[in-house]
Amino acid sequence: LERMRQRELNTTRERSEQLQGELTRAQSLNEETEDHLQAARTETASVRQELQAMAKTLHLVTREREDLASQLQSLTQEVEQGKSMGDCAREALQQVANKLQEAKEEN
Repeated sequence: LERMRQRELNTTRERSEQLQGELTRAQSLNEETEDHLQAARTETASVRQELQAMAKTLHLVTREREDLASQLQSLTQEVEQGKSMGDCAREALQQVANKLQEAKEEN
């Protein structure tokens, strides 16, 4: 009876040591996982800040592009108006030249 009790006590002790080892490994893995999780959180925060900075830059660039497009449209209209004015001036000069030629021919 004493041997059976001793054997059972040894088995229980071995099982307890085995479970204690597994618990230690599980705690170690848990700490390692926590470290990885914290590193991932830090990286996520860093990426979030970078994305926010990129979004601000994109917003500024978009606004600047819209401003430039508006300026280009205004300049295009001015050039078109300038061409019209130039065409009118050319026609007026041509008329003056024609009249000078007619006056020269009459003299």
